[in-house]
Amino acid sequence: MICNFLFYLCDFILLIKVVIFVTTFYFVFLGLIFLSDAFLIVFYPVFEAVSTCIIPETRDAGDLLP
Repeated sequence: MICNFLFYLCDFILLIKVVIFVTTFYFVFLGLIFLSDAFLIVFYPVFEAVSTCIIPETRDAGDLLP
């Protein structure tokens, strides 16, 4: 009887640990998604400016003709 009680207690504790782990992982995952969105919103103009400085837009073929 005591062994069964301990077994169920350990099983219940394991279930609680799994639930806590899953919810923590879920909220961390959502936080990362929101942070990445905010990161893109804030830094997208910077990336755009740097990329246009490094890789200038290609000119038309008419500009290359003599």
